[in-house]
Amino acid sequence: MDLAAAPYLHNHPKYIILVKMNSTKKLRKFLSNVLAIVIVVLLVCLVLLLGYYGIRRWNGSYFSQYKHHHQPGLVNPILQLLQQFGWMLLLSLAVVMLVGIFSLLQTLAGKWRTVNVFISYEHQHATIVSHLEAILKDRWIKPVFIPFAPTEHDTLIENVRRRIKSSDLLVVIPGQDKSFVDAEILAASMLEKPILFLRIANNQRTPDTSFKGYPVFDLQKLEQYQYMPLKRFILYIGNSVKDVFKNFARTNMSFYQRYGLQTLLGFFACDTLSIMVRPFISFFVDLNWEQKAVYIIYWTFIGIAVAIFSFVYIRIIATRIQAIRVVRQKIRTGNLTFELLSKGLDALDSDNAILACILKDSLPTRY
Repeated sequence: MDLAAAPYLHNHPKYIILVKMNSTKKLRKFLSNVLAIVIVVLLVCLVLLLGYYGIRRWNGSYFSQYKHHHQPGLVNPILQLLQQFGWMLLLSLAVVMLVGIFSLLQTLAGKWRTVNVFISYEHQHATIVSHLEAILKDRWIKPVFIPFAPTEHDTLIENVRRRIKSSDLLVVIPGQDKSFVDAEILAASMLEKPILFLRIANNQRTPDTSFKGYPVFDLQKLEQYQYMPLKRFILYIGNSVKDVFKNFARTNMSFYQRYGLQTLLGFFACDTLSIMVRPFISFFVDLNWEQKAVYIIYWTFIGIAVAIFSFVYIRIIATRIQAIRVVRQKIRTGNLTFELLSKGLDALDSDNAILACILKDSLPTRY
C-alpha cells in the first residue's frame, strides 16, 4: 500500500473511471427527478379531475349555488381548493424554515473555528499518521497527534490528557495487541467524544476499552475518494458551521425522496375531502353557524395535513440526530452502526460516498 501516492490519485485511471461513473450516476438521478416531477404534475391533474367529478356526483348543486351565490362553473370551487392547498404548502414551508433557523442556531453554538481531531494510533502504524495529518488538515479541520518518541512519563500523560480534552473527536488506528490506545479511547469515551476507527490491516482488533459500535472507515476506500468522505464526516459529526447548510439539505432531500409524492397526494386528498364535506353543513347546523362551520372544517383539514407533515419531517430530523449519537455511542449499536448511519446519510451523493467507505461490521474483538 503506497500511501505516499495518495495525493496523486486524481491522475490514476481507476479514479478517472470512478469520476465518470459518478457523473453518469448524477445524470441518471437528474433525469429520474425530472421524470418524478412530471409524474407528480400528472397525478395532481388526475386528483383535481377526480375531485371535480367526485364533488359533482356527491352534490351537483355545489357548483351552481356556491356560497349562496348563483354562479355556475368551477371557478369558485377551484379557487377554494387552490387557496386551501396553498395554505397547506405555506404552513409546511414555515415548519421547514423553523427547522432551518434551528439548524443555524445550533451551528452558532457549534464550531465556527476548526474542528480539532486527535489521532490516536498504535506505534506500528506511526509511519501512516503524519501522512494522514497532512491529508486531513485544511481550513476547517485541525488534526494533531503525539509523535512516538521516548518521553518522561508524567509529561506524556499530561500531554495526552490535554490533547484529548481539547479535541472535538478522535480518529483511532488500533493495532492487534493492547497498547496506550486503549487508555486514550477510554478517556475519550468518558468525555463522550465521537470516535472513528481507521482500518488499514486485517489483523486490527477492537480495543478492550472500546464499544464495538464506533464506525470503522476502510483506508483503501478512502484513498479512492482522496479522503474526502472522512473529512465530510468529521465536519458533520464535529458540528462545523461549514456543514450547516448541507445538514439542512440532508433533511429536506431525504424527506423529498421518501415522502415528497405522498405529501402532495395527501394535501390534495385533505383538500378534496374538505370541499366535499362543506355542502352538507346546512343539514347539521343553523344558518347563522354555517359560515363558522365552514371555516372550522377548512382550517381543521389544513391543520391535519400540516400536523402529519410536521410529524414525518421531524422524524427525518431525528434520524440525523441519531447518527451523531451513534458515533458518540450514546446508544449502543454493536454491528448495527452501518445500518443506523445509512438512515441518516442516504440523501446526498457525498453522503453515499461516506457510507461506501464505512465497514458494515465492526473490527473483531480481542477476546
